[in-house]
Amino acid sequence: MVAFLSMVCDHRVGESAKQIRAGLQGAGDLVLGILTTAVDADRDGLAVALKNPSVRVHALANELQAMRGVTHGHLSAVPTTE
Repeated sequence: MVAFLSMVCDHRVGESAKQIRAGLQGAGDLVLGILTTAVDADRDGLAVALKNPSVRVHALANELQAMRGVTHGHLSAVPTTE
């Protein structure tokens, strides 16, 4: 499966950027790419492309969305034939 995770993170809450970065680095085999953009002075938007077995992708998405400082998260998944 291939999936796209979109998130908005508030930097005023704890060390959200560090935690998210660590979570993504720990799952390097799942991550195809990351796009980060400033939403405003306190928040960043992230778009993460993921690929691998559905169970692992969903587990990573749930872990990232549950992190402190994440104010929005949505996973869109598309099954593949591989």
